[in-house]
Amino acid sequence: MDYDALAKQFGAVEAVQQPQANTPDWMSRLSPKDQVELQMKQHEEGRKRIAELDSSISNEGKTVEWLKRFGALNENSRTGGLHEQLFSNTGLGRGADEKEMIAIQSYLAPKMRDPGSGASSDRDVSMYLSALPGIDKPGNVNRDIRENFMNQYNKAVSKRTAMESYLYKNGTLVGFDDEWSKRGKPAAAPAQPAKSKQKVKIFKLDGGGSVQGHLREDGFYYTKDGKQRIEE
Repeated sequence: MDYDALAKQFGAVEAVQQPQANTPDWMSRLSPKDQVELQMKQHEEGRKRIAELDSSISNEGKTVEWLKRFGALNENSRTGGLHEQLFSNTGLGRGADEKEMIAIQSYLAPKMRDPGSGASSDRDVSMYLSALPGIDKPGNVNRDIRENFMNQYNKAVSKRTAMESYLYKNGTLVGFDDEWSKRGKPAAAPAQPAKSKQKVKIFKLDGGGSVQGHLREDGFYYTKDGKQRIEE
């Protein structure tokens, strides 16, 4: 079997002859066959991880659309008043916009639980509802909730794109999380060189007049004859 060709198929171009930058030393000591098999496994694990993120992004994308709809309705209908807080889960005395907002919140709450976590208890549903925009919350609070969700969603989309690029380049996602965690962090400011002192400096005297100070090796100024140190 041509292991070089198989490695290239899985994104590990010339991986056997020239180990990737993020390849540990121990891997270079493996046989060509074992290297290719390991790279294939890592590539498959990377693709599986991206597929799982794709599924989450797809599901959350639907939530994004519902939250946008809630925001559009909230612009036309006041929320967070006393009546809305006391009867937030009923349609009693509500207009069409408010009823639709209640329906959106009720629809989204169960979808916030983790898949496979079993049936949601009343307490769980109450917790999910509190994390969503609702008619019991003022409009600015609902806006902040929506924007926070959108920020998290956009970050997930950006991460997925970065993962795809990293996997294509390296054939594995080993090392990706460390690289991702460093993104967005400001680079350390370069150290500012110490301001050099003037070799000769004029000092004004309290009683009037001035004196010329000469910089010595100890970092202080002295009179020209070197007998008296001048305090700055």
